[in-house]
Amino acid sequence: MAIMDTPKELNGYPVIRVEQHTDCATVMVDKPGEYVVATWWPELKTCWMWGHYFPVREVGDDRIAFKDAMETFNECATRNGKRF
Repeated sequence: MAIMDTPKELNGYPVIRVEQHTDCATVMVDKPGEYVVATWWPELKTCWMWGHYFPVREVGDDRIAFKDAMETFNECATRNGKRF
């Protein structure tokens, strides 16, 4: 597997989790009011592709959105690992 220099920010938001694969990386971004799980590859530079969005719908809902995002991150990372 090649080690890619995954940006620390995508679309201006901090990347809080990364799992690298052969040609891409699965990322999780902390966007104000929501978490985004997406796929990134070097040609995208500082953007992501194929986002799954997990909004924090109300005060105190952050843990639920984070848990759902983490589950989806794991599922996406498994799929990306098999495809790329």
